[in-house]
Amino acid sequence: DWSSDVCSSDLFMGLQDEMAVVVAGRALQQAGLSADLGADTGLYLCSGYIPFEEADLQQILRWSLDDGRFSMARFAAEAVQRAHPLLTFRCLPNMPAFHISVNFALQGPYVVTYPGAGQLYQALELAAAALLEGRISRALVVGVAHQQNFLVRHHLARLEPPVPPEQVRDAAGCLVLETETAASAR
Repeated sequence: DWSSDVCSSDLFMGLQDEMAVVVAGRALQQAGLSADLGADTGLYLCSGYIPFEEADLQQILRWSLDDGRFSMARFAAEAVQRAHPLLTFRCLPNMPAFHISVNFALQGPYVVTYPGAGQLYQALELAAAALLEGRISRALVVGVAHQQNFLVRHHLARLEPPVPPEQVRDAAGCLVLETETAASAR
């Protein structure tokens, strides 16, 4: 239950952002690291599909209708103006990286990839390369996906073959990688 954990940021966060911050915090705690990571820590994030809640989309659609039909003019002139100005921030794929950075004072390099095993492996490979080259002493490799929402479920159902709804889960995980020198110094 992701809602039982509390994140230190009071910024506008979607569930995908919250899950990423929670797993990063748990991984850092298990590794015995402080929340002040600084510039020598990199973040390598594989972010899930863009999550958007059905209620938010339905409200925007209602504001965009003209005589029961979608109107691009009303969408542009009215619906976009009436929607909460921070609504889109909840679904940007780089927002989990922002929230991890803010919550743990992470100021090093970061990479954001899209969902999929290949993309996660790419993030892991980039983190390992940065560690081996000495550009950072520590890396957080994070995978996060809020898939139990209208937009992602709709997308996954349209794939060929479709992803069965019972196989769709929200998930997040974080690995903390360190150089031997950094780990020994602690």
